[in-house]
Amino acid sequence: MVLQSLTLLFPLESSEVNLDLIGELLLNYGALSVSFEDAEKGTDSEQPLFREPPPRAIEWDSSQVDGQVFWNSVSVKALFPSEAGVEAIMLAIGSELELPIEPRFIVESLKDEDWVKKVQSTFKPIAFKKIYITFPWRIEPIDPSLIPVILEPGSAFGTGEHPTTRLCIRWLEEVVTEHSAGKLLDYGSGSGILSIIARKLGCTEVAGVEIDRDAVKIAKKNVDANDTSDGSVQFYLPSEPIPDAYYTLTVANILALPLIQLAPTIALKTTAGGRLALSGVLARQALEVSRAYTEAGFEMHQAWQEGGW
Repeated sequence: MVLQSLTLLFPLESSEVNLDLIGELLLNYGALSVSFEDAEKGTDSEQPLFREPPPRAIEWDSSQVDGQVFWNSVSVKALFPSEAGVEAIMLAIGSELELPIEPRFIVESLKDEDWVKKVQSTFKPIAFKKIYITFPWRIEPIDPSLIPVILEPGSAFGTGEHPTTRLCIRWLEEVVTEHSAGKLLDYGSGSGILSIIARKLGCTEVAGVEIDRDAVKIAKKNVDANDTSDGSVQFYLPSEPIPDAYYTLTVANILALPLIQLAPTIALKTTAGGRLALSGVLARQALEVSRAYTEAGFEMHQAWQEGGW
């Protein structure tokens, strides 16, 4: 499909413009996707912002989130089919927003190409102390001293690139040894990356729990691709019973709010004296999450930080 990329150029001060409404209007007029970026990205004025959705929100609404949600200056980009009349669309949006001036914008035609291959080309192999993560479409020599993990992420979270996943992998490399390997519970298993790594490092049994049915399917395929399909790695939806009641190791890479809510459940699943790693937590959220697990019976310590996580 040939696409056209639209970039809005008129000044957008996020405190003065309803960006949620702009995104909704663009989608209503046929945009295939809408993204918001820091207009100062790549400069000294770039402004990092970290937010997670509010509790029990059915649809994203930035007004429900405490603190600053958008950057001071925002770049709005949208993708439209090639046949869309972007100029007419922008005039209509400008009218609906009652803007004092006609919106300025740039439209670029994107050449038709294999977008799957283009995205795949951005995934680079990642080497850790013991683990080497690579992908089915990449063929290159692997250091024989490292344990290879072949990953097809699909739409599931977990490729080893994000700091939260990397921190979990570092923890697994440290705690899963020939002497301490046991049963592991992986809460928020996503692509199955941590479950597979735990099994390859020596865990005898691994149970992954994931709320996304599609992610569970992807994780099972990844298990097959990594020669770990002997039944020792299984994935479950939260509503499904997990056969083993207790696990000596538990890792949960989700977000702060669900981690807090899951503290009693995870405490019930982790054996006395077991080890626990929590990730997906911003540095400023660590104390609140740690408090919830201390109340659930764990002795908590902060291990590592990376990129604000």
